[in-house]
Amino acid sequence: MMRLNLNCLLPLAVGVFAVSLHAQVTYVQTNGTSYQTPALTGFTTTGNEMAGMGVSVNFSDGTTQTATWAATGADSGAASAANYFTIGESGDTFASNAWTLENLSSTLSITGFSLFGVPGNTTFDRVFGGLEGTPGSGSGLDFNIVGAAGLGVTATYSDILNLTGSPAVGDEFVLLSVGFANPFAPDAIATFSQDTDSARTSSSIVATAPDEASTLLLVGAAFSVFAGLRRKR
Repeated sequence: MMRLNLNCLLPLAVGVFAVSLHAQVTYVQTNGTSYQTPALTGFTTTGNEMAGMGVSVNFSDGTTQTATWAATGADSGAASAANYFTIGESGDTFASNAWTLENLSSTLSITGFSLFGVPGNTTFDRVFGGLEGTPGSGSGLDFNIVGAAGLGVTATYSDILNLTGSPAVGDEFVLLSVGFANPFAPDAIATFSQDTDSARTSSSIVATAPDEASTLLLVGAAFSVFAGLRRKR
């Protein structure tokens, strides 16, 4: 089966007309479910260190294929569903174009994909004005994809992360969802960028429980509504 590598097309355009190496990406940021962890590692995260991360890929026929990230080498990892997709990463995730997205289907296009870092002890670190945001995160790198110009890409960061006992800074998230307005073609390959960090302790990224004051307010409101209904009856 002949496989189309979108990156191979770029040299043909050099010297003829200017090309956009990176797709235009629209960034969306939403808090979603809050997560916390005591501390981040503060050093390089590589592909093998994200083992356990959840990966789902949406296709043009409305189906979704899922896979679990696994280490594939000393500093590499990947998630794959046979005949559907492979997403892999090698080396430091802070490096540009360290990730690869491959559509293994010869008939279906990819309309989007999601990476859920919690099971893999992984967070997604955004650019924060060139500075370290959350302590221990270092500099971040936003999602960007090469060899996919014209796809109409939206990268959504949600499920915000904070360090235990401190408010969220706004640079760390545990869910990254990428959507393509114009589907990623069958048999296509592209590289993309996205920095990740690791929690210092395995399995320490947990959903934040509502604080007691908020819970009491909700309970009080519920009782007020119930009392009002009883009076109406």
